[in-house]
Amino acid sequence: MRVKPAPASLPPKLTLTRRMRYLGVRSGGVLRGLLGHRQTPWLWIVLLVCLGTPKPAWAEKRVLERFDTPSQKITVVEDTTVGERYLFSALAGDRAHEQGERGEHMMARKLRWGVLLPVAVGVLGFAGGAVAGTTQIHVETEEGGDIHTGSRTQWTTEPQNTKGTLFWNGSLWVTNDTAAHMYFTDLRTGKRLQEYTVTAVDSSASLLGLLPGIPAGFAVTKTLYSYSAPASAGGRAYTYSAIQYEVVQPDGTRALLRSRGTGAGTGQAHFDVYVEDKAGNTTGILGDPVWFHFVGMTPAQAAAQTPDLGGSTVRGSLPTCGEPTERARYWMDMNGGSDMGGFTYLLKTSCFDPASVRTVALGTSFVTVFSAMYMDGNNQLQELRFAPALVSESGAAEGSEPIPALGEWGRLGFILLVVLIGFDVLRRIRDLA
Repeated sequence: MRVKPAPASLPPKLTLTRRMRYLGVRSGGVLRGLLGHRQTPWLWIVLLVCLGTPKPAWAEKRVLERFDTPSQKITVVEDTTVGERYLFSALAGDRAHEQGERGEHMMARKLRWGVLLPVAVGVLGFAGGAVAGTTQIHVETEEGGDIHTGSRTQWTTEPQNTKGTLFWNGSLWVTNDTAAHMYFTDLRTGKRLQEYTVTAVDSSASLLGLLPGIPAGFAVTKTLYSYSAPASAGGRAYTYSAIQYEVVQPDGTRALLRSRGTGAGTGQAHFDVYVEDKAGNTTGILGDPVWFHFVGMTPAQAAAQTPDLGGSTVRGSLPTCGEPTERARYWMDMNGGSDMGGFTYLLKTSCFDPASVRTVALGTSFVTVFSAMYMDGNNQLQELRFAPALVSESGAAEGSEPIPALGEWGRLGFILLVVLIGFDVLRRIRDLA
């Protein structure tokens, strides 16, 4: 079987060992060799049918991934005509026949093989139970929001990605028009092969410091911090006491999550997110949110910066929120993403009423849920879920407009008015005397 190589712009190859264990596909006698087997006549019939059958449609599609293990071969193919992806699982022959030629059984949905598919399935049914005990797997993609790349002036153009997916290419967080968070489903049931075990991290101010109950390998420290945010109408600023989390991965990289307010009270909070990478840089998902890249900075150093929306640190914008909620999500995938045995940061966004956003902001989409998603040492999917929290808000009164500030001429006029009033009062007192 000839396959086209994956384009260089796609995500790097996925982690093999742990993902193969996750797939749970057993090795077994698939065909026990193409020659000398008792089913050889049937196999020759298949070959003759193949010669007279048009090339299957999927062979013209783009190959996204191809990787081998001692027991199987896996190929992920994208059908660009319908926007779907399929997983082909080719099982190797029995170890007792390793020296012989190895047969393959290709498993997928909607392959458009014409008359070849029913014939092949019928023949393989005679081949000694070749697929007994296997799991038929399909690769689905999650929905997500729009991603606009480039400077602020370019955000009015068509989004580069409509699946809300950034991926780590080994040196930088990037996206393209085909990037999407992938997961496996069982063709027999139509359901995910595995669901996540969710650990909701405590967001109260009563429990601070290194948090207990966090899955092994991760460390989460929760602290209070204070900050001020200027009011959008000018004048007085809002002052906050808020929760922040520092999340440390097993590889030592960190994510800093800072709760932020909008001038609508402590009940309306969102996150500014700072994600450290292995190259020593930090990606910021800030405000409404805007995608920033801080070179050579830790998350704490990046959080001390004043983001310049017109500067070179801006990488793009993530504006989607609201309904449908499946689109109000953004995925940051490493090594293929958590469902594929890698790692994922998931950001969920919410729309705030513009009238309730009284601090300086770019729009109405805000990160209100942050999750770290991964596969643990027991091949179970885990999710650490965080929520923002504000302890107090003070400063500009909720629902009030700030007192306008006087300019230089206004202050001089006010002083002159006070002096004139003073002279008038003195004159009236003298007249009375």
